Amino acid sequence: MRVVNEFIQGARFFSVCVLAFYISVSGAAAETYSATGVPWSGHWWPTGAGELVLGYRGGDDLSPIEKYDLAVSGVTSGPAYQYGIQHYLVADSETWAGFCFEWAASAIQEPEPDKPGIYNGVLFNVGDKKGLLTISYDGAVYTRYNTYQADIFHWLLESEIREKGNPVVINLSDNEAVWCYPVFKYRTSYVTSGERRHYTTTVYFADDGVRPDYVGSAIYEKIYAYYLDVDETGAVVRSGWENPADTSPPRAGYIVTGTIPNNPGLDLDTVRAIAAASDDGFESNQTLDSAARLNAGEHLLLLLDDDYYRIPFHADERISLKFTAEDSQMRMALLDQRGSRVDVLAPGESYYLETDDSGILYLEVLATHYINTPLYEIDLTHEMAAHAVSLGAQRDRVDCSLQLYNPYANAMNVRVSVMRDRGGCIASEPLRLMPGAKSVDMNALNLDRYMDATTYVRVDAERPVSGYQFLSDGGACTYGTELISDEAASAVLYFPHYARGNGWTSEFSVIRSAADAGQVIVECFDETGGRLHIRQVEVPANGMYRFDVYDLGMTHSVISRMRTLQVRDAEGEAVLTGCMRFELSMNGFALNGSAAIPALRAEDAAEQLTAAHIAENSAWRTGLAVMNVSDQTIAVTGNAYDARGVLLDTRVWQLAAKGNLVAVASRLFTDAPPESLAWATFTSDSGASLCGFLKFIDSNDANLGGVRLSAMSDVLPETAGLTLIPGGHVRYWGGIFVNPSDDVTGELEIQAWSADAGLLAERNFSIPSGWQQVVTVEESMGISLDTVDYLTVKNSEQTGLTGFFLTGNGQGMMGACFP
Repeated sequence: MRVVNEFIQGARFFSVCVLAFYISVSGAAAETYSATGVPWSGHWWPTGAGELVLGYRGGDDLSPIEKYDLAVSGVTSGPAYQYGIQHYLVADSETWAGFCFEWAASAIQEPEPDKPGIYNGVLFNVGDKKGLLTISYDGAVYTRYNTYQADIFHWLLESEIREKGNPVVINLSDNEAVWCYPVFKYRTSYVTSGERRHYTTTVYFADDGVRPDYVGSAIYEKIYAYYLDVDETGAVVRSGWENPADTSPPRAGYIVTGTIPNNPGLDLDTVRAIAAASDDGFESNQTLDSAARLNAGEHLLLLLDDDYYRIPFHADERISLKFTAEDSQMRMALLDQRGSRVDVLAPGESYYLETDDSGILYLEVLATHYINTPLYEIDLTHEMAAHAVSLGAQRDRVDCSLQLYNPYANAMNVRVSVMRDRGGCIASEPLRLMPGAKSVDMNALNLDRYMDATTYVRVDAERPVSGYQFLSDGGACTYGTELISDEAASAVLYFPHYARGNGWTSEFSVIRSAADAGQVIVECFDETGGRLHIRQVEVPANGMYRFDVYDLGMTHSVISRMRTLQVRDAEGEAVLTGCMRFELSMNGFALNGSAAIPALRAEDAAEQLTAAHIAENSAWRTGLAVMNVSDQTIAVTGNAYDARGVLLDTRVWQLAAKGNLVAVASRLFTDAPPESLAWATFTSDSGASLCGFLKFIDSNDANLGGVRLSAMSDVLPETAGLTLIPGGHVRYWGGIFVNPSDDVTGELEIQAWSADAGLLAERNFSIPSGWQQVVTVEESMGISLDTVDYLTVKNSEQTGLTGFFLTGNGQGMMGACFP
């Protein structure tokens, strides 16, 4: 009853005038006719109270529309709520104003939600579901009839309920207010007086004077008296109401055929899926034999009947689980493989399991009569001997894949998890990783839907595993980053450059891989080495701190002077890994490209760094960032070379403590012909440490990629493996190798492999001292990129060869040093 007049505002309708109709010839005895279904009772959601947007259960419980937005868009104030706050809450509305028509229409058209359910991790109570169905019919498609005429009222009952078995919506109000109900049955009789038939008709309807969580149909009835004058053919020629002072005529009737929700944030199919969600997705797990498999993650569950779960585990795997419940009387039993009870947990208690054997742990939660609130949660985590994390931000990316490499002779168990920034696993899936490379599609694992800017990916394995994460939003922007193992964690991380302005933005991420929460200290420095700002932040256990410098509380004028950042663990523990991401946008809006580079550890800093590749030509330019991580001003010497080791230019710069050197390569080495630049070195004059990275940008400012500068000690190992992203994403792959050692020729062996066909191609390269070697799959190896799963790179003579690879699709790329 959104409006006083009888035209429902914003709905799609037809107004029909029935010119004449014929009534059936029947006796005066009372006859009863019913529709095929009984509509359900629901709340009419008065707009003055605004419970659809403010909530109806009190406390911290969200409103129906907030829950919808949370389940669909991840926030409680999404597009559905934004529309709702303007239309579902009207402070000065009439006391009767609400959604009785919409409820009545939905009660006729939709099945009754009779149980709570969890959809996309959000609990929807019966009232939430009915409320969403109700406002979905704000926009109902219907035909309206003027039942204020007695003959139209009678015809509507006969035509819809008696002949078709369909309920109808009728405004049964006695006054100017609107009170619509779904009428599903009527009982009628008449007495004849000449050509006039005097009818007494009782209509039966579901009522809306119930609480939102009510289940069932509260049936009410109302009696109407009227007459119909008929001619000899049975045609009604005249009608009217009798005793109008006792019962006012029904004002309008509606035949509802569907709906197109007026709320642009509501999707009808999604609302129906929410309404149909019953229990928690594990409805068939009422016995130990039918126990549902529970993967790692946070599971919001409902105890509507007995629940059983099974947790398979491998040898050398550590399992931890925490049980929480709203009802303090609820208990969860832990059973071994024989069904014997191992332990019993009360809400808030945890259990840990670590064993040398594989097996299955069973969980039992019984629905007993004293459980008042059936909601509970199980937080399950699996940990293995080694793990690695990927910090590439997942902001609305469509495609995400992991490229994992197993360098060992035997297969091993692996678990891929999506982790929250506040710590804890959202969801995970186990894998069996065979020797060699494996491409893991996060969509195929059903994990991509959990990934956003507040998450990161963690890979647990029996032994250390290497690999990469590659992300794409369908081709418009692509980037990636390497997995960082826990063995590479550090107590101090460096971020040598902060880009802001002219379309550039920067974002930084830090993960603290520790069993307990801890403090990290973020320090910002200007070009003189002066500390501009310091902030201490608590990071949860296995949590992530992702920030832009504007999140640190600095003013714009202070930020404009900032050059470098340092993040350190407050306790000095080597538990930090991190990532920096640079984005370039067109006109400040459309994203052109993105580059992700792992944060530089204290262990990555060295007296001499090598930039193994510089591209300065009409198609590409190369940005360089070098940071002095020491506490003193130093001189840094830069030498630029061509691909045959010819020295092209030498420059010396003074770098303050924590200062940096940032520029495009051709502007650093101004005496070198730009197109001849191939590689460079940067050396501290006092043994102080440097760190830095390269950033490649194409002429369209769209194809971005980055990689850290190599220390002289970062020589290629005897055998290094890397994976390739399958052909659907990759259009090129290039390995760039430099031999910066003196008078020693490096011997390089590269093998291309297929997971199915084995070795595809093998090439050997001799790289003299000072030379650069660029290797591509198709030109250098002579095979199609689409056939290759991974390559192995062998530094045969263990000389000082160093290098990295770049791979991408023309709309973005990733780079990484060889493992």
